[in-house]
Amino acid sequence: MKKHNKKQTEEENLLCKFAKVIAPQVSKFCTGTYYQPQEPNNMKEFLQKNSNS
Repeated sequence: MKKHNKKQTEEENLLCKFAKVIAPQVSKFCTGTYYQPQEPNNMKEFLQKNSNS
């Protein structure tokens, strides 16, 4: 049982290390290709009102 737990812990640690390396790269890829921010409604009017103040 101890041998199984030790192997499972090693695999979990390896998975965590892999996630630390891959996660930043994946987030940059997804943001660049899939996330398209939209301009809020009435943004131009809001900027015109506040820029004259």
